[in-house]
Amino acid sequence: LAEAAAAEASQLVRIRLGLERCADGGAEDERLMAPLGDKAEAYNYDLRFQAAVGDALKVKRAAVLAAAMQRGGGGGLAAAMVAVLPLQASRVDLTGFDLGDDGVMVGTVVAWMESEPSALTSLTLDWGKVCGRVREAVLGAVLKTHTLVALSVGEEGAMPLNPQQLCGREAVPSLDLSGKRLGPGSAAVVAAGLSVNKVLTDLNLCYNQIRHEGAAAIAE
Repeated sequence: LAEAAAAEASQLVRIRLGLERCADGGAEDERLMAPLGDKAEAYNYDLRFQAAVGDALKVKRAAVLAAAMQRGGGGGLAAAMVAVLPLQASRVDLTGFDLGDDGVMVGTVVAWMESEPSALTSLTLDWGKVCGRVREAVLGAVLKTHTLVALSVGEEGAMPLNPQQLCGREAVPSLDLSGKRLGPGSAAVVAAGLSVNKVLTDLNLCYNQIRHEGAAAIAE
């Protein structure tokens, strides 16, 4: 499956760049490297081309994660692929995944987050039900992501947080999060963003339920 998707993307790259007539094989291989990279949009604005490359990259990432999952004791590569393919979507909901202590999906989800998924724009999980490794991976992703704009940690009624604003990648000098029903999990996310934010000068967190642990994390 991965080879078929990659072959389709490669063929479209060759057509768009006119490389079928290229006599220098070395130059052809070198020029194919960049368009098949993670940021294909930088090289071509053809939507069909972008979709083919994007699909190939999603399958590639899923195959890598599935292989890691299988090595960790999964039930075969095909079953692992079925489990990890949802992680390649732009909107990912982890609430149904086994992510507690000794959860079967912990290693896979942590590896996925550490890979800095370039398609991810929305992420949902239950902060109270995931283990420390997953929490650390989420906070690490908050610091690195350039695409995630909606992060919900499963606190009832809480507003999703925007890591781009929290980290200062969106130059927002003032941020009003008052009365958003944020809890300790959201506070941990806010604290992670503030640790690298160089532009925020005013933050309002009044009328939330961040508790002592949330306040302590932000104070650090």
